[in-house]
Amino acid sequence: MKKRLILILAIVLLLSITFFTFKINNRYHHTVTSGVVLEKYKSIHYIIKIKKYKAKKNEKDIIKIIVKVENVWNLIETNRAYFLTYPWKNNEIPFLEQIQLNNELITIIK
Repeated sequence: MKKRLILILAIVLLLSITFFTFKINNRYHHTVTSGVVLEKYKSIHYIIKIKKYKAKKNEKDIIKIIVKVENVWNLIETNRAYFLTYPWKNNEIPFLEQIQLNNELITIIK
């Protein structure tokens, strides 16, 4: 009886650890940032290349973001600064959720 209880508890513990590990690795992380659009192009998806500005470290990163709606992609201009919201997961290319002009960033970066 005691061995059976220990076996059941071990299986429940193993399943719980597996479930929470899988859940943590598969969730999206949402990022809000400012950046300048360096380039935009169409491959399989509509893509914009952003020079991301991180105020905390004064560090700039270049990232690619998928724009799902063609009309939104057409309205985005290169060499303009924007506030961007996008979810990302692991090594996938993030996709754009929200975008808004940010004219003040151009003066900070230059």
